[in-house]
Amino acid sequence: MRCLRPAAARAAPAVALAALLSACSGGGVAAPAGASRGTPRGPSITRTVDASGGSFTSDDGLLTVTVPAGAVTAPTDFSITAITNTAPAALGSGYRLGPAGLALVAPVTLAFSLSGAGLPVEQLAVSYQDGSGFWLRAPGAVKAAQPAAITAVSFHLADWAAGAATSTRDLSGPVTYQQTLDTPFAAAGRAALTFAGEDTGEYYYFSAIDLAVAPVAVGATTCSAAAPDDPGRTSLVQLFKSPPDFSFALNAEWHLDCADSSAVFVATQFDTFGVNLYSCKRRYEGVPIATPDHLQGAFVIDCGARGYVRATWNLTH
Repeated sequence: MRCLRPAAARAAPAVALAALLSACSGGGVAAPAGASRGTPRGPSITRTVDASGGSFTSDDGLLTVTVPAGAVTAPTDFSITAITNTAPAALGSGYRLGPAGLALVAPVTLAFSLSGAGLPVEQLAVSYQDGSGFWLRAPGAVKAAQPAAITAVSFHLADWAAGAATSTRDLSGPVTYQQTLDTPFAAAGRAALTFAGEDTGEYYYFSAIDLAVAPVAVGATTCSAAAPDDPGRTSLVQLFKSPPDFSFALNAEWHLDCADSSAVFVATQFDTFGVNLYSCKRRYEGVPIATPDHLQGAFVIDCGARGYVRATWNLTH
């Protein structure tokens, strides 16, 4: 059943994903539910970080957060609060990073020490909890066997946690975005697809994306992302089994501050299924790969004289 193909549901926020999955699967796959929020296990660790950047570590020494230079433009109180871990196959404490809702100009680096987890690092994962309670794999997390550690780079100041990797079917890798219509801009980053289930016709994933926008030329001025309002919202995506086909969306938006003191808003307008820019022509460049082990493609939405939108992805285990 391909009930989501023509519908705006593909780009829906996570709060509606479970209902959509249930409705479209015809009962063939159980609709996942968001987990409860962790509760604090002690006082918060707070450090003031200014535009020069800085690092701070959780009370137990197992999580170090590094804020790069330029990520904030004024002294900001960052915090780590140990919380109960509600992630799947949870290991140890979870961590709530603050301040909540802070818009970072550049992503923070999260380094988890997992040497006491009792499992090889290859069998571990780190995730963050989105606004609807879904735990999503960290895009681009890097694992190191010696020392046992996982490092993630993310814009998300959220609840983070380590756990056993409960699925070998998650996919991740680089994505790019470019548009020439409206306000031309480009962005790049990584996507992580957390496997959510399958039925007779489709595989389902939750998509977590971290995108950074490049400086944008607007007339004679240059504009940069001083407040990435939403570097990547959760969306439901599907991999169709026969014929093989992958439906994908990039959802992100930014307010840009310009050198001439003006401001510009830009947002991605990409999906493969026809919700955005529905009157424009859509096509793959070359032959895409659409298997449960490898998703790769370059896709163009061609709006003629108005311009185009193009995205690429290369996602593997």
